[in-house]
Amino acid sequence: MGTSKQSDPDISALEEFVSEVEPPEPLSNPLSADPLAEAWLQLILTMVVREHGHTSLSISDIQKLIGEKVGKGEVELKVFLDRLWRIGKLERIHGGAEDHYSPNPSWLESH
Repeated sequence: MGTSKQSDPDISALEEFVSEVEPPEPLSNPLSADPLAEAWLQLILTMVVREHGHTSLSISDIQKLIGEKVGKGEVELKVFLDRLWRIGKLERIHGGAEDHYSPNPSWLESH
């Protein structure tokens, strides 16, 4: 997937990137329940995977980065991420203080 050497994702730098970038085009997949939210999620996970070499983001980091942009509070975001996990677009990683989600490579490439 063109990953680079792992470095800590700087959430404040990612927040700045998200605040300055043009909103992504909503996904054209008719099976997507929330095409714009999926597009934002693909954008930030692509940055984390390709630029930082990480495989996942915590729910709280995802919330911090795109929660407001996609109009989802913490509970709604967890439900949204869990739905994507159940249909195979994301992998859920248990452990630590909270769950993390990583993208299925084929979903990440589907934009």
